[in-house]
Amino acid sequence: MVEIVRAGDWSVGTITEREGPQRRPHELFPGIDRAAASRVLEGFPNSSFAPATGRLFHTYQSFVVRAPGQTILIDTCVGDHKARPPHFNFPKQDWLDAFAAEGLSVEDIDVVINTHLHVDHVGWNTVLEDGRWVPTFPNAKYYFGQSEFEFWDGRARKGFDLPARILADSVNPVIEAGKAELVATNFRFNEHIWFEPAPGHTPGQFVVHVQAGAQKIVFATDAVHHPLQIAFPQFSTIFCEDKEQAARTRLDLLTAVADTDTILVPEHFAYPVAGRVVREGAGFGYVYL
Repeated sequence: MVEIVRAGDWSVGTITEREGPQRRPHELFPGIDRAAASRVLEGFPNSSFAPATGRLFHTYQSFVVRAPGQTILIDTCVGDHKARPPHFNFPKQDWLDAFAAEGLSVEDIDVVINTHLHVDHVGWNTVLEDGRWVPTFPNAKYYFGQSEFEFWDGRARKGFDLPARILADSVNPVIEAGKAELVATNFRFNEHIWFEPAPGHTPGQFVVHVQAGAQKIVFATDAVHHPLQIAFPQFSTIFCEDKEQAARTRLDLLTAVADTDTILVPEHFAYPVAGRVVREGAGFGYVYL
């Protein structure tokens, strides 16, 4: 685990499950202007873009928020031993090892927040134990969006295979164990942490706001998937359920945090991940911490 934000007695660390180049810009963002994207990508660090192959970097990671008296885990990557599409079959032991390296155990996590229920955000919710899926974090309360759960549960009941698998091995076992709370996407956890609806990528996705002393942090989940969307917020990914709504959500988020002290922490950005949004002409830029 690597610390990416320190704010007084609060800290944010990242646990990376996998990182590396995946899709080309036009493959991830249908309709994007290839020439314009190439010009912007020329200024990107190699941790975001691999110029030799023309592929964008993509990171699967979770965030550990250490607050006074509480340890919070935001999203839980892909997980292990689960029936998933082939490209998710990669070694994942490093994710578990990162806890031990920081002197943490799964028992130390008090809260698990799943910003939405895609395969790469809920996987380590559970582990396989004696042939059964059980909550990985036995002392934690898990928070799922009510509308998000209802959407994917509806898909599963209609026969969609992957949503059914995700619910069966990574969500329902937590609910059945009495460890879950289904909440509104504008839920206020306490005076320091609250959720804000961020629909489009999925219907019930939410971003997580953290007020760490004087420092505001926004965990942007998949409202912003890659730094290229800072420059081109109008383009949504191939994975977005409602691409137009996702673009509106992203533009609203970037507008709200631009030229402020708010730190943005997007889920799939490569290290150093966290940064601040700045206005650049009629658009936006990103300055890493």
